[in-house]
Amino acid sequence: MNATPGQAPVKSVMPTWVRGPQDFIGGVALMAIALFALWASSDLQGMRGFSFGAGTAPRMFGFLLLGAAVTLVGVLSEGAHLAKYHWRGPLFVSLAILSFALRSGRWE
Repeated sequence: MNATPGQAPVKSVMPTWVRGPQDFIGGVALMAIALFALWASSDLQGMRGFSFGAGTAPRMFGFLLLGAAVTLVGVLSEGAHLAKYHWRGPLFVSLAILSFALRSGRWE
């Protein structure tokens, strides 16, 4: 976390053992998505023999997301800091979509 010429040092809210905050947060997000996929597909039928059940693909993708590997990379190696996220663009696009849906009468 060295200061580059013309910039202030980067302050991080992450613990000191996290060396790559962006990879760490990305890995945690991938693990959350994988856990949601596994939970959402828990009542669907899985694979039986060679038949591909409705719950097979979500479970397979949940296990293949490899969020733990990305999180481990964020802990073990130096990486990028968290980028600043700007909410203005997605907020206005979402409001425009909602206002169009309300005005056109498709959402009642």
